[in-house]
Amino acid sequence: MMKQRDISIDILKFIACLAITNSHFDEIYGPLASLATGGAIGDALFFFASGFTIFLGGARSFDNYYKRRIGRIYPTVFAWALMTELIFNSSKTFIEVLIHGGSWFVTCIMVYYVFFYFIRKFLYQHLNELLICFIIFCMGLYFLWDKPERWNIYGATYYKWVYYFIYMLQGAIVGFMMKNKSISPTKPQREMPLLFLFIIVFYFFCSFKKSVSLNYLQIFSFIPLLGITYYVYKLCKTNYVLSLMNHTFVGSIIKFIGGMCLEIYICQIFLLNYEPLMNMVKKACPVGFLLMIIVIILVAYCLKCLSNIWMQTFKDGDYSWNAVFKIP
Repeated sequence: MMKQRDISIDILKFIACLAITNSHFDEIYGPLASLATGGAIGDALFFFASGFTIFLGGARSFDNYYKRRIGRIYPTVFAWALMTELIFNSSKTFIEVLIHGGSWFVTCIMVYYVFFYFIRKFLYQHLNELLICFIIFCMGLYFLWDKPERWNIYGATYYKWVYYFIYMLQGAIVGFMMKNKSISPTKPQREMPLLFLFIIVFYFFCSFKKSVSLNYLQIFSFIPLLGITYYVYKLCKTNYVLSLMNHTFVGSIIKFIGGMCLEIYICQIFLLNYEPLMNMVKKACPVGFLLMIIVIILVAYCLKCLSNIWMQTFKDGDYSWNAVFKIP
């Protein structure tokens, strides 16, 4: 029988949403654009959470396994294609949004899911060895890749489609551990110092992307990023952080935002490049930051509800409107 839902993953998704959204706020921050960071950490946390949850699920045939993945993601993609076509009058066509998944993350993870089925079926006892082999592969590929000067591995490059598989494998390893032996809650005082240390080391290696002669050193940032993802997860399992979920207001906010991580991920880039909205946000300075966050959450919620309607439309039975407007 599958174990009870791991609340710490909901908290982790909430943190990932904040990190990835903050990383795209450079225009809103203006002179403080350097504060718009954390995107790589947010991406790694998303992939970690995906790998984690796959290894908590039960065994399925490939067709039913992949159908389940499509059924979770593509109603949202379809709903987003409708919204951009009918509401926002996007320059991208409905078909373009549908084919490309609305975000590189969607297309990338659908490819990952194929590999993960076979890993879960045949290599689940060798996940640690597989992770080591894949890290070596990524390192070799990095130095063979045809890179322009000051190439950023966390920027707009297809290399990260390979690179982030590391963190999905890491999530699978932790998920497999959770399925067979739980990781006991700890105190935040034990996790925070190591987490901060890994964050500092991560940004140290990332800083080399600005150097023409030393930019290759940024590849070693994968080491502290592995530490960050693991210790964020460990932090989310501390008694103090878990107790926040029992707080009516705070717990509801975390569940609400964490439950819309896919929707927030898909819609935010478009909204941050939607000129009428950005003009309004810039005029609202200094509260533009808060305004944009509210808009992203509201649009993500509408997208979630529309995708719920789309899913129920193609199922037997009556519409459950409570389920349409509820965030899991």
